[in-house]
Amino acid sequence: MILPAFMADYEGRPWRWSFVDCCIAVADLSIAYGTDDPAADLRGTYATEDECHAVMEAAGGLIPFGDRLEGVGWRRADTPSEGCVAVIGSPTTVTRQWSAIRYRNGWKVRADAGWLPFMARPLAIWEYPCRNS
Repeated sequence: MILPAFMADYEGRPWRWSFVDCCIAVADLSIAYGTDDPAADLRGTYATEDECHAVMEAAGGLIPFGDRLEGVGWRRADTPSEGCVAVIGSPTTVTRQWSAIRYRNGWKVRADAGWLPFMARPLAIWEYPCRNS
């Protein structure tokens, strides 16, 4: 099963903006499912939370970041299922949006302290049709 192994491995990686953070975690899950890297151009481009927010604000929020997944085979979904990803949080405030992975019936966000459970409304959901959760 790809997802449990990915979650366990990623938990042990040290936090580093633009290398291991909530956005890059989603891109890395996509790679684990066998896709090209949807965040190749973002890796190594921001080193702080403020820089991350600036990049995401310039992109129009996290939903356009999530839309990159469609270019590597993901599709939009209406309801969450195990192994899908989403942008969760505030529909209007980019600094209150997170990229999340659906795991064990809840949203998990990769933070400095590891995977944190989040209770937030999904703003957009994507699923990878050929995933092996």
